[in-house]
Amino acid sequence: MKLNLDSLKAEIQSYLKDNGFVVFHAFSRSLDDMPEVDWDTRRYPDYKEFLSVAKRLEAPLIVFHHREFSSDIVDRAIEDLPAAGLDYDDQRAYEQRLRELSVYEGFTCLIEISFDPKGTSQCYFHRGGSCPIRIRRRNRLLRASFGIAVCATRPPWNAS
Repeated sequence: MKLNLDSLKAEIQSYLKDNGFVVFHAFSRSLDDMPEVDWDTRRYPDYKEFLSVAKRLEAPLIVFHHREFSSDIVDRAIEDLPAAGLDYDDQRAYEQRLRELSVYEGFTCLIEISFDPKGTSQCYFHRGGSCPIRIRRRNRLLRASFGIAVCATRPPWNAS
């Protein structure tokens, strides 16, 4: 069963409020210069476990960010495709796949929760299955601001 990130966002906001967390609504911290440790959401997807750690460490502030999927995200990804070093046919296939994502317009595609004990950001990221988009180029990840895992070594129909 796929997770509805709009429902999860509302659930997290309610949980934060009901449990007395001080919440700072911010922009994405994924490009901050601060050292970062990411929570393993694949094996431990429950945000309550992450927030339990924050509470035990007496984190004074929880930073919360969410992003809605928009056509701007697709446009930026298409602009970044040439830098991925794909051949013409692969680039066109990725572009077509990216344009198909327009059906997700307006849906929550990313949730970030973080706190900063002793100068290191502890981050919980939850991304939708078909957005955000990352493009690998010669073992280097081009950070786009969204992310289905689009990898130059895999055809777009296998990207997820």
